[in-house]
Amino acid sequence: LSFLNEFFHYFSFENKVVVNTRNDNPVSVERLGRIINYIYENHAKKITLEDLSDLEHLSTYYISHLITGGTGMNFREFLCFARVEFSEMLLLDTNKKINKIAQEVGFSATSYYKKYFKKWFGMSPDEYRKKYLRDTKAPNIPAKLNPANPATISKILRKSLDQLSKQSNESKSE
Repeated sequence: LSFLNEFFHYFSFENKVVVNTRNDNPVSVERLGRIINYIYENHAKKITLEDLSDLEHLSTYYISHLITGGTGMNFREFLCFARVEFSEMLLLDTNKKINKIAQEVGFSATSYYKKYFKKWFGMSPDEYRKKYLRDTKAPNIPAKLNPANPATISKILRKSLDQLSKQSNESKSE
């Protein structure tokens, strides 16, 4: 828990506003929130530190340090992180090819997309899709339902009722 507390929780969202629990300066927190929101809203476009600098009327050096301090990632990594997050939805909700997804979320090359995807998910986008697609229900992916055997259902229900009955009897005897 201490590792997660120290390294994982750099920022979070509250009512669609980014908050940073590590920074007590409300001006910096507000700036970081605007920057992160801008990156998420424009992840598919070309975004530069200069764009963010113009947005916040601050130097690129300061913006870079603000992002790194608030997220634990440099600007380029954080932008790629946002793009990879959005790609996850496309991987599981569509049948689009990997190179098309990479392009849609803003990567200039599929190889960069695959590199960053593997960095954060521990597997390639293809592997991820194969592993989790079967557990996903999306508008264009029909649900996979198998009829259950009535005898099996009856057995499961009897076992559950027996457990509940035992628990009830144990609590009465105490």
